[in-house]
Amino acid sequence: MDPLLQVDRIIKFYGKTKAVNGISFHVQKGEIYGLIGPNGSGKTTTMNLITNLITPTDGDIRIKGLSRDDLLARKSLGYIPDELLLPETLTGKEYLTFVMKMYEVEAYDFMWDLARLFRIDKVLDQLIGSYSHGMRKKIQFMAALMHKPELIILDEPFRGLDPETVIMLKDMILQLKETRGLLIATHDLLMATALCSKVGILSNGVIVAEGTVDQLLRSYRAVTLEDVFLQATGLGRGGTQFEKVMANF
Repeated sequence: MDPLLQVDRIIKFYGKTKAVNGISFHVQKGEIYGLIGPNGSGKTTTMNLITNLITPTDGDIRIKGLSRDDLLARKSLGYIPDELLLPETLTGKEYLTFVMKMYEVEAYDFMWDLARLFRIDKVLDQLIGSYSHGMRKKIQFMAALMHKPELIILDEPFRGLDPETVIMLKDMILQLKETRGLLIATHDLLMATALCSKVGILSNGVIVAEGTVDQLLRSYRAVTLEDVFLQATGLGRGGTQFEKVMANF
């Protein structure tokens, strides 16, 4: 069976800078894959390549065995970006109705069920421009789920959300895993430990470590994923530059 997402040796140059250098990984149904790495490691570029926002210099990306450009592949994908890029002159209801038309689905009952779950049903007729950060993030989640995609991609999904919403979304993500595949890019190592079936650690455009959390802990003789992350990326607390800086305080 083909993975829901297959990323095969992708490379991306920006001018002479190689932002992504031969990354390969896959996401299966029933799996949450966590892509973690420091700023500048290539996470955002990788997400943009998968979601067809930019074109790879080399390599291949398949969704359900199809080219990422294929219409059926696009309809199989739901994306929650980190940026809150939403049309502020539309109401929440108008925007979600537009999303439904774009994916050729009628899911008004599902829309209202989600709105009640996220506790924003009373503001769906208000302009998105009047929404708080948390309300906009909830609209993004709803928009990504309207067509019930098989592959769900989330970029820093919990940033700026209140604890109640974070807990509810974590429960939702774990239940979605039962019938779907999910890719999460995040800096939140505790969240990755709690949610992810498998983790890939990015550094300088390369996956430097990959496996289940337990496998990585054993491999690096570490106690936490944070310790694995620091070792794998060379950002450890001890040695050279860290000690040099701390010695000056």
